[in-house]
Amino acid sequence: MQKCGVLEKDDKIILQSKSILSECDLCDNCLGRFFVSSTNLSSGRRLGNKIRNSINFRIATKCYICKNLFSNIDLYVKMMQNVSTEYEFSTFTVGAILKQSIIERDDKLRSRFHLRGVDGIKTDVTKELGKKFIRKTKKRIDHLLPDVTFTINFKTEQCNVKTKPVFLYGRYVKDKRGLPQKEESCRDCMGKGCIFCNNHGIVSFDGVEGKISKFLYEKFKTERVKFTWIGGEDKTSL
Repeated sequence: MQKCGVLEKDDKIILQSKSILSECDLCDNCLGRFFVSSTNLSSGRRLGNKIRNSINFRIATKCYICKNLFSNIDLYVKMMQNVSTEYEFSTFTVGAILKQSIIERDDKLRSRFHLRGVDGIKTDVTKELGKKFIRKTKKRIDHLLPDVTFTINFKTEQCNVKTKPVFLYGRYVKDKRGLPQKEESCRDCMGKGCIFCNNHGIVSFDGVEGKISKFLYEKFKTERVKFTWIGGEDKTSL
C-alpha cells in the first residue's frame, strides 16, 4: 500500500486510524483532528482526507461524532455574516454551543484510543468557523478583546452577536432648575432591565442621565447604558 505526503514516515497515524475507522465511521474533519497536531498540516479535514486515501477507507455516510455537522459550517458562516451587517468591526471571536451527546462521543473516542493533546470538537468547530469567516470578510481573530463575539448555537441553529462595551467620558453644564442628574430605576426590575422598561433599567428620560441615555440608545442601537458619576448633585444649585 502506498502512503502519501505527510504520512510517509508516520506508521503510527496509519495504524491508529485503521483501528478507529474499523470501529466507527468518521468524517475527514473529525479523523484528521486526532492527528493534525503531530503533523505540519494546519487543516484537519485535509489530513483526514489524506489518511482515508492512504488506507482506502470509504467516506463516512454519517460521522459517528459530529453527525455531519461540519458539512453545514458554511451555513453558519453565512449566519455570522448576516447578523453582523449592521456592525462596524475589525476583530472578532466565535464560540459554539454543541449538543452534549456530540461532546460525549468525542470524549469517549479520544479516551478509548488514548488520543492526548488533541483539540476537542468544540475547539475544532470554532476554528473552522473562524477561518471561513476570515476568508469571507477579511476580519481578524482576537480572542482577548474582540470588537464582536459570535455565539453559534448548534442546538437551536441560531447565531447571536455581542459587541464589546463602548466607554465614553464627558462633562455637562446644567443651565436651568428642575433637571435632575439621575433617573429613577424601573420599579419592576430595580434597574436590572426588563420587558417593562425595554431592558433600559429606567423608564423616564427627563434628566441628564435620561437625555444622554436616549441619545446613546439611538446612536449605538444599544439597550443598556451605565453611568459612573464623579461627584454628586447639589440640589440647591442650578
